[in-house]
Amino acid sequence: MEDTSKNLTEYSYQYIKQQMEQNVLAPGSRLVNRKLAAELGVSAIPVREAICRLASEGFVEHIQGSGAFVREIGREDLDELYVLRDLLESFAAGEAALYITPQQLDDLQFIIDEMREITALMNE
Repeated sequence: MEDTSKNLTEYSYQYIKQQMEQNVLAPGSRLVNRKLAAELGVSAIPVREAICRLASEGFVEHIQGSGAFVREIGREDLDELYVLRDLLESFAAGEAALYITPQQLDDLQFIIDEMREITALMNE
């Protein structure tokens, strides 16, 4: 029974998150448990758990007495995301560099040379 409950919660989570990503549930939209549960064909419990998870991840905001809403993304949030992305990409590049083969290095050098040529042509 517990696995089924976890699966329904995960299913609800993925559905709501996808709706947010596709802007079907736009920033500021109120998340109504019963409505979402009816759309998904599940009870309100897995939807509530999914919304709590989304809130813990910062995607949803609970407002006392009003309910849960899709969180608005502000300039500060975007700045933080770009900093985190830069850190992750730098780390990933460093890790990848540990395992690069001579052929891959040659391929990268070829791409860099091509890009330089194109840039030079565009700047003429």
